[in-house]
Amino acid sequence: MIPTIKVQGDTPNGYILINEDDFDPNQHQRYEESQSKSSTTTETNETEGSTSEQNSPPPSRQAELEALYDAEGYRAIQAIAEPLGIEKPKAGWRDAIPLIVEQEQGASQQL
Repeated sequence: MIPTIKVQGDTPNGYILINEDDFDPNQHQRYEESQSKSSTTTETNETEGSTSEQNSPPPSRQAELEALYDAEGYRAIQAIAEPLGIEKPKAGWRDAIPLIVEQEQGASQQL
């Protein structure tokens, strides 16, 4: 398996994975796990005039799915993603992990 690292990126979870050998400090900034724990989003419901604060996806679920991918491979992620209606991303099943977290978070908010 090729070692990867997290760098800041324009994705729902705030980072992308790149090969460790491709890391260039002039082009990339390492992603710190503490960034996702402290970031929050505020949404306003204009019809009711209320404001609710929503935390970013729990890093523990993200880490859990990444560990599952590392331990069992893409099929474990595929088995979770497909029932949620998530198709294989162009870059591979690892990129489905943040989509799974987002989908699960959305489903739990609807309950």
